[in-house]
Formats: sequence, C-alpha cells, structure tokens
Amino acid sequence: MKKARWRKGIVEWEDLDDPEVMNLSVVFSWDAPAAYSRAVWWREFGYRVRVGGPGVFTPKVRRMFDGVAELGGEIPDTVTRHNGNATFASRGCDVGCWFCVVPAMEGRTFTLIEDFTPRPILCDNNLSALPEDFQDHIVKRYQQTGTPLLDANSGLSQRPSTARCCAGGRPSTEVPGGSLTTKPRKGRTWSGSAGCSRTIDRGGSGSTC
Repeated sequence: MKKARWRKGIVEWEDLDDPEVMNLSVVFSWDAPAAYSRAVWWREFGYRVRVGGPGVFTPKVRRMFDGVAELGGEIPDTVTRHNGNATFASRGCDVGCWFCVVPAMEGRTFTLIEDFTPRPILCDNNLSALPEDFQDHIVKRYQQTGTPLLDANSGLSQRPSTARCCAGGRPSTEVPGGSLTTKPRKGRTWSGSAGCSRTIDRGGSGSTC
C-alpha cells in the first residue's frame, strides 16, 4: 500500500451539516494571508466561513480574521481532509517544548481516543510518552483491523520503556505492515514498512530511513 500524499496549503470544504458554512483548515501560519483571501471570497458568495488549525492559533494571526470568519471549534477527523490515510489515537502532549503549539492548543495532558480509526499514517504528537497500556491498545487496534502501519509520524520523548511481552526471545509486538518493538534497556521502536524506524532508548532517540 502506498501512502497518500499530503495536500499542500489550505484545505477547504462545505460543511456536511450546514451547506451554508465553508470550513477552512490552515496548518501553517504562512498560509494565513491566503486563507484570509479565501474567507473573503467565500463570504461574497453568501457562505458563513469557519477557519481553524494550528496556522491560525496565535493572537496576531487570529486578529486578521476579525469580522470575516469564525475561528476555532472542533470538527472530528479533520486530518483526513489533509491526508485520507492519516489518523490520531491521542491529542495533546505533556512535554511543552518552547517552539511547539500543541500544549497550548490541545493541552498538557493527553486525550486518549479509545475508538480511533486505524489508518496507515499515525500522527500522534508524542507516542512514546503515552501510557504503555494505551500504546498496547493502539497496536491491538491495528492488529484487529489488519491495517498496515506505514508511518508513525510522531514526536518522540526520550523515556525508558520496559519489555512486557516476548516472541522467540526478542520482545516484540507486531502490527500489520510495521511493528512496535520493545527491547530491554533499549526502549521501544515504532517502525513502518516504508523503511523508517524511530527508536527511543535510555541514551537518546533517533530515526533511520
């Protein structure tokens, strides 16, 4: 299975519940001026415009849309508008890196999405920081649905992890098309069949492709 391409720039769609509403999702702040122009354009056609996403989160950018569009609100699974193969099993992050908007947008505690839909691209903000039982839950969801995990597209904390399951002498939990591997004193590796892996161990973290 090939990974679907990420759509570039602004993503916009007519609201499914209210055909008079046009939704705009903006990932990067450099697209905010273009989103503003699109919002003005849609308003001229009589639409009520809603704009959201990390690209319009800061107060400076939000002021740009005063009187033009409604800001914020939640629309479930918006990530699929950007890539149909993408999903989230959790939101938020407890780390608080100075450059990251996630804690301010989604919270410093994790929101765990028990009934998330497994898809080939897993976009959680910090997989390795999730409770280990929920990491196991994610793996089981992929196993149960037979969904290949092609990319664990995530930030990863440098945290120790302990092995709790073994297969042939090597602790491992396999998922279709990829694996979540737990190694004693080495941590846990999220990897995908695309040839990339991300490993967290006691000495640091890294990616190989």
